[in-house]
Amino acid sequence: IAKQIGSPDSPAIVVINQGNASLQLKNGTLVYGLIFVHADNNNADVSGTNPQFYGGLAVEGSIKMTGQFTIVYDDTSA
Repeated sequence: IAKQIGSPDSPAIVVINQGNASLQLKNGTLVYGLIFVHADNNNADVSGTNPQFYGGLAVEGSIKMTGQFTIVYDDTSA
């Protein structure tokens, strides 16, 4: 995934439909908006080194998150 998704003035909505896939965020990735992850099994994995979410992260199902995430709720971005 890119180093920045969305912006403070133009937040993004990203939907990830994971089967057995994984999502790896680059070091320091910034996300402005909402990330929605659908995982129908426990094999879905979200990992990253210091990604920062400003907005929200929603999960349907079960995922495994590894790394040091910063998630800051922002009702203007979510």
